[in-house]
Amino acid sequence: LTGDGIRRTRLHDYRGNRVDLDGMRYLPHAVFTTLVFKLTGHRPPLPWLGFRGIRRLDALIQPSWRILEFGSGTSTVWFSKRARQIVSIEHDRQWFEQVSQRLARSGLHNVDLRLHSPDDYASLEEADGSFDLAIVDGLSRARAARVAVGAVHSGGWVYLDNCDVQDAD
Repeated sequence: LTGDGIRRTRLHDYRGNRVDLDGMRYLPHAVFTTLVFKLTGHRPPLPWLGFRGIRRLDALIQPSWRILEFGSGTSTVWFSKRARQIVSIEHDRQWFEQVSQRLARSGLHNVDLRLHSPDDYASLEEADGSFDLAIVDGLSRARAARVAVGAVHSGGWVYLDNCDVQDAD
C-alpha cells in the first residue's frame, strides 16, 4: 500500500485525495494482480490504466473502431482484441521489441506498432479525424494530447492517462 514517490499511498490519487468508495471496490482486484506480479513476474493482460478507466473503455469500444495509442504495452494487446485497428506509437526501442513479440505470440494482426524517436514521439501522419479513440500515455503528453484531439473524429474520445499528476508534461 505504500506510495510510488508521488502518491502518499496507493489509496490516494496524485493530488493527495483518498480513493472514494466506488474506487475501493477495485481494491481486491488490485491486491490480487499485484500479488500475482510479485510472485510470478507476470502482469495480467490489462492496460496499465485505472480499473475504472478500463471498465469504461471496455464498455465504450466497438469492434469497428480505429484506436490511436501513444504508449504501447499490455494495453495494445487488450485494445487490439476489441477494435478493428490500432495505431500504437512507442519511443523506447527495447519496449517496442517486447510489445512486438507479445503481439506476434498473440497472433494479432490489426496493430500498426510504430517506433518514434523521443523528439518525434507525438507526430502522426494521419491526424485527420479518422480515429474513434485516442489514448495518451507515455512521453510528451501535452503534445500527444494536441495531436490526439485532431486525430479523433467529431464525437470521438480522447483518454488522457495520469492527468492528475502535478507538474507532469
